[in-house]
Amino acid sequence: MSTYFTIGEISKFFNIPIKTLRYYDEIDLLKPARINKDNKYRYYSVEQFIKIDLIKHFKATGMSLEVIKSILNSDCSIELVLENIKLQSKKL
Repeated sequence: MSTYFTIGEISKFFNIPIKTLRYYDEIDLLKPARINKDNKYRYYSVEQFIKIDLIKHFKATGMSLEVIKSILNSDCSIELVLENIKLQSKKL
């Protein structure tokens, strides 16, 4: 059984505004693991912590959300990920 965390808890753990987490859900970058049908509360699982960390690190390099989304939501190779990181490093 997985442990779930509210959007507020995730916001505090990762220092990401709740509004940003809602936006990530809206653009299908980071969908909650579960949404309560009655009150529409979003819940995230421990398994999503790595994805949240990756989003934060990629974003810190200046990578666009669209590129991050394509990397995380596809079966792309590690070579493609490294190529994107190198491109961002050159831009910085």
